[in-house]
Amino acid sequence: MRAKQLELPDYEIPDFKGNQFFKYQDKETERLSFSIWEKDEFKKLNNLSNYRENKINGLAQEIYNRRIDELLEKNEINFINSGMGDYQVSDLDEYKIVSTTLNEAKIKEGIVDFLTIIKQIEKFGFLNSELDLAKRNHLLNLKQSLIEQETRSSDSFAYEYQRHFLYDEMISSPEDQIKYTEEIIPTITVKDLNDQFNKYIQANNQIIKIEGPSFITNLPSEDEIKQLFEEVNNKEIKPYVFELKEVELIKKDLTGSKIIKRVKFPKTNVVKITLKNGPEVFLKKTDFKKDEIYIRGYSSGGYSQASDELLPLRSIHQVFLDRLILENYLLQKKKIYIQQVLLIYIHL
Repeated sequence: MRAKQLELPDYEIPDFKGNQFFKYQDKETERLSFSIWEKDEFKKLNNLSNYRENKINGLAQEIYNRRIDELLEKNEINFINSGMGDYQVSDLDEYKIVSTTLNEAKIKEGIVDFLTIIKQIEKFGFLNSELDLAKRNHLLNLKQSLIEQETRSSDSFAYEYQRHFLYDEMISSPEDQIKYTEEIIPTITVKDLNDQFNKYIQANNQIIKIEGPSFITNLPSEDEIKQLFEEVNNKEIKPYVFELKEVELIKKDLTGSKIIKRVKFPKTNVVKITLKNGPEVFLKKTDFKKDEIYIRGYSSGGYSQASDELLPLRSIHQVFLDRLILENYLLQKKKIYIQQVLLIYIHL
């Protein structure tokens, strides 16, 4: 008798009736943070159209992070750090997240600065000069990964196969990734970036979250945060200015330097080389092969060894077996009877 094919439940996250506010404090929480979560459709990275959108998202994140780094370097903001990212819930849903780590001495000021940066991008968008720099850096990073391909870790290979199996992500060589990216990147415009950023802040199925350690007594309430949003909306915000400077960093050919010292660490077989012009280089010879990876796995036994046909029968059999053992135990007790047991949970 063939077992009926199980129908998967509808596990897509339903739309909210209204945007949500979440405030959380716990003694185990170490980070004081404020974040905006937007529910969005998860798009599998299994075709060039979705690959292009993935690149747009990556470039937007890179530009946002560069702006934050610049402001932190100038000490012009009241929060510790900020970033954009994605949190995949399933193969149907993900959350677009923009967040900030706050300074406990300047919580409200940090939130205002964070919301001001978001409002500035929403109002004026990203710049062509920023996009040009991000495109250039992204291609350089891809080409660098091709150079480092022979020393790529086995973990990264295994993780790529895992994403392919679980989320249908395409597997492509570094050469193909560079080829696809070089074809796609010229088609990406500032409008693409701005449309992508708006997915993070569209206030549709949105969660506003603030969390921190228990000892903080002045964590803003929902009403107070709404007032901060209103304050930023009424604020005069100037456009961001960025100029890409074209400079020649090195004007002459680089010459080598003599090795003036060698030190070997016997336990690890690492060799430290000191060059005459200052740098220290650490070398370690390995026997890894460029076309070989290591994957470790194990089988749990039990139900994992049952065929699809026998699995339902095996599960039911275990329920009866567990109940029989439990009833026999209870009946051996003089003052305990089955009728006295209100509820019994049996986990499979």
